[in-house]
Amino acid sequence: MQLFPAGVFNIDNKFSTATNNKTIDRENPATGDFLGRVFAPQIVDANRAVSSSEAAFKSTWPIIVLEKRICLVNKLADLTERDVRLRSWPHLRQLMQKDVISGIVGS
Repeated sequence: MQLFPAGVFNIDNKFSTATNNKTIDRENPATGDFLGRVFAPQIVDANRAVSSSEAAFKSTWPIIVLEKRICLVNKLADLTERDVRLRSWPHLRQLMQKDVISGIVGS
C-alpha cells in the first residue's frame, strides 16, 4: 500500500511535483544500488507547504477539543507505523538499522 505517488508532494491536500521538476537519484547507502528518483523540493515548495499548514492550523485545529486532537495524533502515529510495516521494500529494514546504528556510534 502506498499513500502517495512516489516522488510527489501533498501540499494543501493536492498532489504536486517540485516547482522546477528537478529530481534527485536515491541510492541504498549500504550497497550504492539505485533505489529510485524523487522530486527535489525547492524553497518555494517548502514555503507553500508551510503556508498551507499554517492556514490549516489556524482555521481548523484550534476548534477541535483537546481529547479529539490527541486521538487524531495517535491515529496518525498508528497509520504511519502500519504503512511502514506494509511496505515490502526488502532494503527498508537494512536502511533503518544502518541509520540507527550510525546515530549511535556517530559514524
